[in-house]
Amino acid sequence: MFFWYREVLFKYADFSGRARRREYWMFTLANVAIVLPLLVAGVILSALLTEVHAAYVFSGMYVFYGLYILATLIPQLAVSVRRLHDTGKSGWWMLLAMVPLGSWVLLFFFVQEGDDRDNAYGADPKGFADLSARVDDLAQASVYSENIYAQSARSRAI
Repeated sequence: MFFWYREVLFKYADFSGRARRREYWMFTLANVAIVLPLLVAGVILSALLTEVHAAYVFSGMYVFYGLYILATLIPQLAVSVRRLHDTGKSGWWMLLAMVPLGSWVLLFFFVQEGDDRDNAYGADPKGFADLSARVDDLAQASVYSENIYAQSARSRAI
């Protein structure tokens, strides 16, 4: 999980190219795994300390949370745009997040399988460019080998 997190951070502001579903969702999962403990620690510390100090500790934890969100905002946007590119959509579709129910449309795009061929945004990140042609070649090779086997079986029978 944190391999993908690190990969996205290394591509900090790279809005070009394509991102697989795994890259996008592992980065999102790692973000949740980091943000939730920050929020839980803030709640626990505020509950344990007195009312006077709790406000400072709770707001301090929100400062850490806010700094983390700001630090990962650009990588999150970049991997989201690359994910949209993988589905053949422009990064401008991210503006749907500002529209009511637009996030649901984006979620639909993010869970879709990416294009299995090269598209306008780059090569297939899975490395299976033109996979259907390979499958067709294998199917033809299989039929060819079955025909040869059948011919050799007939020649042995004679």
